[in-house]
Amino acid sequence: MRKFRMIKELPLTKRQIRNFCVKHHLVKLASIDPNQLIMLREGCVSAFLIDFEKDYPASLSDVVQVEIALEKMLKMHDQIDIRSPGELYTPEITKNVLATAKYFYE
Repeated sequence: MRKFRMIKELPLTKRQIRNFCVKHHLVKLASIDPNQLIMLREGCVSAFLIDFEKDYPASLSDVVQVEIALEKMLKMHDQIDIRSPGELYTPEITKNVLATAKYFYE
């Protein structure tokens, strides 16, 4: 059985986090409790919530690029699941996830 964990701190400076978010057109980056999610991608142990700039036409490719870049920076190959607020399934799950999220950039 996999052990899920919420990442409380990133091994990055605030400047590195900001540069990462600006590069990927993110307005929010947060660690979320993977135990609150209904489904995780196979092999994942941690999850992040991202939100793109309002006028940025984000695609699935953008989400995958953020996931790959974050996994590389954190040395967690194929262990991170990325979600946007619209992918949290129900209003109750969304409320709980947002209330307990650890924001690194917003």
